[in-house]
Amino acid sequence: MWLLSTDRAELHFFASPQDVEGGYAILSHVWDKNEQTFQDLQTLQRHCAKSRKNPRDLACKKIRRCCELAEQHGFRWVWIDTCCIDKTSSAELSEAINSMFRYYALSRVCYAYLKDVLTHVSFPPRRFPPLVNPLYALKMSKWHTRGWTLQELIAPRLVIFLSNTWEPLGSKADLANEVEEATGVPAGLLRLEQSLSDFSIAQRMSWAAGRQTTRVEDEAYSLLGIFDLHMPTLYGEGRNAFQRLQEEILRRNQDTTLFAWGEFWELEDLPDYRSDPDTRSRLFASSPADFRACRTLTYKPREGSQNRRFLPFLNRTASAGTSKGAMTFSLTPHGVLAHLPIVTIRGRIYADLSWSTSSVTYGHTPLWRWEGVARILLILRPYSHNPDRSRPSYTVGYRYFGDKHRRLVAPPEDVFRKRGKTQWKDVYLIHGPPDSGDLSRDRPDPLIDIPFNRHLNPPFRFPPENLQSFVNSLGTLPVSHPTIEISVENAGRAWHARPGPTTFTFSRPKSLHYPPLVIAVGWCPFGRSLWAKACAMTEGATYHDHSCQDGDHVSDWAGPNKTKTFEVYRKELWLGMLPGYRTIAVAITLSFTPCRLNPRTLILHASAATMQLMPKRPRTKDPPPVPRKLYDDPLQRSRASTASESLDYARRPLRLPRDPRHFE
Repeated sequence: MWLLSTDRAELHFFASPQDVEGGYAILSHVWDKNEQTFQDLQTLQRHCAKSRKNPRDLACKKIRRCCELAEQHGFRWVWIDTCCIDKTSSAELSEAINSMFRYYALSRVCYAYLKDVLTHVSFPPRRFPPLVNPLYALKMSKWHTRGWTLQELIAPRLVIFLSNTWEPLGSKADLANEVEEATGVPAGLLRLEQSLSDFSIAQRMSWAAGRQTTRVEDEAYSLLGIFDLHMPTLYGEGRNAFQRLQEEILRRNQDTTLFAWGEFWELEDLPDYRSDPDTRSRLFASSPADFRACRTLTYKPREGSQNRRFLPFLNRTASAGTSKGAMTFSLTPHGVLAHLPIVTIRGRIYADLSWSTSSVTYGHTPLWRWEGVARILLILRPYSHNPDRSRPSYTVGYRYFGDKHRRLVAPPEDVFRKRGKTQWKDVYLIHGPPDSGDLSRDRPDPLIDIPFNRHLNPPFRFPPENLQSFVNSLGTLPVSHPTIEISVENAGRAWHARPGPTTFTFSRPKSLHYPPLVIAVGWCPFGRSLWAKACAMTEGATYHDHSCQDGDHVSDWAGPNKTKTFEVYRKELWLGMLPGYRTIAVAITLSFTPCRLNPRTLILHASAATMQLMPKRPRTKDPPPVPRKLYDDPLQRSRASTASESLDYARRPLRLPRDPRHFE
């Protein structure tokens, strides 16, 4: 390893960190755009050898101040990643990446330089009482959001946080609670009261869920030390780096929470396992972000549990001819060959991989289980296209809204006891969705193929990324269903020759509560303009035609981006902590921007949102007059109600309407 002398900022080589007499300091920071590299310091060192100047005086401010601070603390050597690695050598770069955790762990002190934290903001004088938490600036620092700084926080025994003026703010042990709030890393680990082995693989992955790296491969390489792994670095492999990391973890660990990523699904709301095979989830995660909900998910073999209440009844339900033993996993061309307990509940199949958690989140609401523990099962779906028919094959979970995956369930204990049947089996767990092994992970498949997106001169385009963004916005609505089906009509022929508009339909399967949503775009031969509208597919709704007087023409819309918002329907919904039911309006916003390839072509953008409509309250005690509009509605389209509806409209219980037109 290369180290800088603190008195002159000159590079010196050492065979290993243990050979550094007196130890060394190390710097953790967020890289700037222009950092001095290994070659820059070598050039500066040669120049100063001729002019007899001190290279430290000519180095950049970050290197100079770090060397000065380390020298004040009695260190002769300091390691800085920007200038102590020769990045022109792939072998040296790979060695440094695989040894990075070790470099930080063997350092005497690590300086965490927070450039965006001001000393007087973080710790104001006592005579000026802060209006906010004085440590708010420290918790909001960009340093907590970078991928490489996770191991730089965990590995060293002593981490000192520095402000933008290089003044100490405190150690990671002093600020453990604040750092835990900012990063999710437990305070016990920061105080060295716990070790990394005390936390499951999914928990360690969750610490990196909200972090970002400049290169996508660094999402995996920055976690090598967290899992005590070594593997060659191949920049240019993209998401495959994180796949290789998970395969190495699978080979070296018995912890099965590697597969515990994704979101939870309620046991009663599971769709049919024979539904569209394109909704099948992957076995391995695509990035650490998939583990964001796993901070409390732990692994403990059931046989070793002391709580009899949560023991599975393997001895009662396992067939006599199948040996239990320990769970095993091996990588094969046909998938992961696993020996594990298969649980059948109400005809559906799950894998019990010895997971438990203290909190379960369904969509927007966290649900807490009894005694702070819940059993977690992995959803399995039969797969009949595996060439090896000697063992049953399964895919995992469901994929919905393009990039979200629901794979986990937390069945109530009484349901598991009474209806669950467990049997140890040898099964194949398929890596990914069918027929997707040769597709690039960096370019996901479009949700649906739109033919005119491939032409040069169509009147408008609905790019796959815009369609994906709209579907994701539907997934965040409190009235949304976890799965969605998309269909498109009149998108394949010459556009001007079609008799009707192009329509995009977004429906929720098996749902009687929410009507399908339609976005229609057509051409008006009279106004010589595009027209567009969004509505709900209810009885009496007209979406195959437009009105020139109602402002459906895109040329009449306001703003440079030609934007208009449509209220599609209203619904009464229970919002949790608020008393009673509230009326929710679902609105779709459409906008068109010019295409850079062809200015005459417009690009369609769409987003969905909800707003709560509250009845107008009179300011006096006099009887309120009968209003024409009972609700404050900033949208361009609204429905007038009668006076009798205003008395109990917000408190009316949720029930299935008899009239299909009554979707509000």
